[in-house]
Amino acid sequence: MDTEEQLASGLWRLTDGDRAIAERLWTLLGRPADGSMSLAGRMLRLREALAVVAMAAALSRGQLARVLNRCAVVFSPLLQWRTEPVGLRVVPDVLIVHSDHVNDAEQALTRLRSLVATVKERA
Repeated sequence: MDTEEQLASGLWRLTDGDRAIAERLWTLLGRPADGSMSLAGRMLRLREALAVVAMAAALSRGQLARVLNRCAVVFSPLLQWRTEPVGLRVVPDVLIVHSDHVNDAEQALTRLRSLVATVKERA
């Protein structure tokens, strides 16, 4: 059962702490990136979102902590992505990112924002 289903069925009982963290997350995650941003700018916004999610996961408990920890793991490849090669040397475990990768990560972030909005409203 996914997180949205757990919320809808009442299996996940939201706490005041969940709501407070969701409110803060909503503010810190900001608006989705617009299409006019450079690839590097979009990457920066995604990395900032990863940092916010990791901090929120560290401060939360229960089901919300588990969800945010999973999100942080899913977003962690962002740390290995680069928008351009690092000089002429080959750097192991670094992926030169394509805009499709960033689009996928931004869609995942949009789904996270939707979940955060639901937690805010229901708690």
